[in-house]
Formats: sequence, C-alpha cells, structure tokens
Amino acid sequence: MLTCCDSDALGDDIFHKIFELLYRIVSKEKPKYIKAASKTSKASAALRLQVTAAALRLTVEAGVFRIRFKTALSVLDHIADTLPLRDGALCEPLKNDYLKVFRILLDYAPHGEHMRQKQWQSFVDFTLDCLSIILGDDTVGSSITTSTATSVASRHDRSLSLRPSQRSGRSIGKEKATLAEEAVAA
Repeated sequence: MLTCCDSDALGDDIFHKIFELLYRIVSKEKPKYIKAASKTSKASAALRLQVTAAALRLTVEAGVFRIRFKTALSVLDHIADTLPLRDGALCEPLKNDYLKVFRILLDYAPHGEHMRQKQWQSFVDFTLDCLSIILGDDTVGSSITTSTATSVASRHDRSLSLRPSQRSGRSIGKEKATLAEEAVAA
C-alpha cells in the first residue's frame, strides 16, 4: 500500500488515471446536485462533490511536481469547464478546492512556462469571471482584497486594481475574500 510519502513512486500516468476517475465522478454527481428536487438529495450530491474535490486537491498537492504539463493542463481545463454553472454562479461544493487546485498548478512555474498565450488568456479570463462571480460585478471594477498591489487586464479590457490598503474582509465576507485571494494568487 502506498502512503503519501510514496508519491515519488507514482508517475504521471498514474496521476492522470486518478484525475480521469475523479472527473468521471464529478460529471455524474454535478447534474444530480443541480437537478436535485429535495434538500436531502441535494445535500448528498453536494457532499459527494465536496469529497471528490478534496480528493482532487490532495492528489494535485501530492503530485504537482511529478505530473507533466499535459496532465496539469487537463486538470486546469477540467476546472475551467466544470466550476461555472449555466446560471452564472460557481458550483458551490467544488469552488473552494477547485480554486485551490487552480492556484497550486499555476504556482508551479514549469506548468505556466509551457502555456501558449491563448491558454494563458483563457485562464486569465476564467479567473476574472470567477472573481466577478465571487465578489459581484460591482466589486470587481473597484478593488479586491490582497496583500500586494497589482493590476491585471484581460482581452475584454476588464481591469482589476489590487491594493493592500483596501483589505476589508468585513465588507465582502471572509469566504468571498478567501476565494478571491485564491483566484488572484493563481
């Protein structure tokens, strides 16, 4: 039996198979969560999605240095395709762990260095859309909670001004601030 310390023994192909299994679980459970008629069935589907998202996060944390760019790109694409809902919201049970996975993969420089400009632009747009959803459209144009001063612009001429002097978790809520910081860090 492998322990968390044995992740060095696992190759990219094993991590990719694990990710594919987790993708399948999410693809089956997300529609159940969205279409659930009762609170009980919605809560059950939400719990399964949360556990699967946590498993994805733990697997990425264990293998971020071992997986190849193609596998990392597969996870990033899965997140960008799966997290947003058709109604303009983010899938609640997935959003915390998925945004952390997104940041973890993009924090590892070799993965980011291999991306083409179009891929980067796609992920920047995804991040801006997430920030817009998390904070509300009125907040994104003004400022976001962070510890560094930065400006980000996308192809849609949306820009974000990030100022440390505007750290106010109270104004947007602690959860929103945490999620926004994950997205900005990515």
